[in-house]
Amino acid sequence: MGGDSNCLPRIDRSYNLLITLLSNICNNKEQDSYRRVKKTNPQIHDLLAKYKSGLKLMAELGFMDDGSGYVNNL
Repeated sequence: MGGDSNCLPRIDRSYNLLITLLSNICNNKEQDSYRRVKKTNPQIHDLLAKYKSGLKLMAELGFMDDGSGYVNNL
């Protein structure tokens, strides 16, 4: 995601997005729809998926690429 201080707001938004995704999964355990995010989601793409480190972090948190999006099965 870059190394200069101009990236800090983007990094904050990226981590907040991940926290929101994980919170939604925890708070809605019975609903599979909260475990899936589409690749076409602009926030997912702009803050996470277009970066190698963002994809790696998503994978570490249990989000796996299923072709059309990312699914968390943990």
